[in-house]
Amino acid sequence: MSDPRAQELIAELCLLSNAGSDLSAKVKALIEAANLPAEDAAILKADADRLLWYRRLVRNNLEGVIESVLERTKLAFSNFAPSQFERLVNEFLAVSAPRTHYLRDVPLEFFEFAEPRWRSLTVPLFLVNFARFELVEFAAGTTIDPPRKLEPVVPTPDRGLVFANAARLEPFDFPVHAFVDNGPIPSAKHTNLLFYRDGEHVVRTLELTPLAASIVKQLIDHKSIKDSLAAALESEGRAFTPAIVSQTAELFAGLSSRGVVIGVADAQA
Repeated sequence: MSDPRAQELIAELCLLSNAGSDLSAKVKALIEAANLPAEDAAILKADADRLLWYRRLVRNNLEGVIESVLERTKLAFSNFAPSQFERLVNEFLAVSAPRTHYLRDVPLEFFEFAEPRWRSLTVPLFLVNFARFELVEFAAGTTIDPPRKLEPVVPTPDRGLVFANAARLEPFDFPVHAFVDNGPIPSAKHTNLLFYRDGEHVVRTLELTPLAASIVKQLIDHKSIKDSLAAALESEGRAFTPAIVSQTAELFAGLSSRGVVIGVADAQA
């Protein structure tokens, strides 16, 4: 098929919505309306059934990766907002379509498409939070990190800390990490979660206090320990006390033992 419109039509057919009339009739109608050269149109009409099989393969790949990464989210939707997950997957493929060349990035593109629509449909806010939780969990689990060092990291006040690539600090409106499948939606509570991988490469989460989260955020932004602590105390309206020093030391020790922090940053010039 020499006409590039034929290739565009095949892509359109692969992402055609499942809703509505018979798909075979839809395919033939689209071929008729595409105004293709007679030879190309004849080839596509003759292969209409094979196009439907090809469409199924493409959609199964796209739907499969979304449902695999957001497996628990889909289950939660089935309990608290039936059909809204599947409906938005179908709409995403038909209206937006993935822009990425990488299958692993499709779930994130789907979420970016679905989030504002879920909010406008008054889907429980927890479900939107939980979908983002699973996406961050997936990203933390698939990030490449250097081999883990066994020796503890010794902080230096005038220097920052080096975090593992998998480490991510994310705020949520609910304690999403504590949700049990098929359980009730938890009460709203601002929750700061630090995602990381343990020694067995399993993704874990650590709930941080507001002050600890503020310190870690500053450190992730490449500030020194001294500046991070000062900025966090100012942000949280807290005073510098011996108890703060002790809590901060415990925080750094915990980050080191968990492999969240893997070294001390080079001194700034």
